[in-house]
Amino acid sequence: MSLGTLTIGNVSYDGSASATVGIADLGLSTAITFLGVTTTDVSAPANSNTATVAIVGGSNVTAANGNVVIIQSTGEEYVYVANGSPKW
Repeated sequence: MSLGTLTIGNVSYDGSASATVGIADLGLSTAITFLGVTTTDVSAPANSNTATVAIVGGSNVTAANGNVVIIQSTGEEYVYVANGSPKW
């Protein structure tokens, strides 16, 4: 019984062998990095353009393009966009 073919980006998988999907197959140039849960409310206008965030149980971290944080107080997820305005 054939279940068909799954295609992700440029890679097709029919179940007969393993397949590896890389970020280039998805058209991406870099991977997204999860920095952690932050106490910095990056959704607030005063913090929306800051690159430095406080990570729970860690220290201050400077975000790079594509980095992701979750705000501790709201559970909301934000992605840092270096050339964006606002950046979060």
